[in-house]
Amino acid sequence: SRSRFSADILNEDSTESAEAETDNVQREIPAGETETISNLDQPGSSLDVSEVSITASEDIQNVEVSVSDDSTISESVEDPPGNQVSLLNISASASDSEMEEARIRFEVGKSNIPADSQLQVYRYNDGQWEELETRRINENSDVVILEAETPGFSPFAMTASQNSVDSGSGFSILRILPSIA
Repeated sequence: SRSRFSADILNEDSTESAEAETDNVQREIPAGETETISNLDQPGSSLDVSEVSITASEDIQNVEVSVSDDSTISESVEDPPGNQVSLLNISASASDSEMEEARIRFEVGKSNIPADSQLQVYRYNDGQWEELETRRINENSDVVILEAETPGFSPFAMTASQNSVDSGSGFSILRILPSIA
């Protein structure tokens, strides 16, 4: 079965969490300004999209961002390069041309990534996977927090590669899917 979670830009008065579909008040992003969209995590998933920041190149009305598991991605999309940790679809009501830049913040459970691995985020665009600038923002004993810059929204993959040269042939592919109650 398919699960889908979405959230809109939150204002100071909103404390609602993202559920199957969230209908928060939608807001405009004025040209040149940046807004952060929160509450995008998928309950039961080991990979969360904790926030998306969008800087508008022109005024954007009624911005909504949705995150859905890999069941919403066409089977014609090829596997990403490297050892896949997670695959998900992120969509936005704003077009790529309306955005000056966008950043996605991911939280992934350490139990889902091989030890001593480098994490990388890719975006599927025009029939191919594009490597995104990915930074490790923070980590603790349970999670790693990454941030990736993206020119738009589409399917995204997180992959892991071994840091050491003599590490062998790699490790198994792990898929992180939300648990459906």
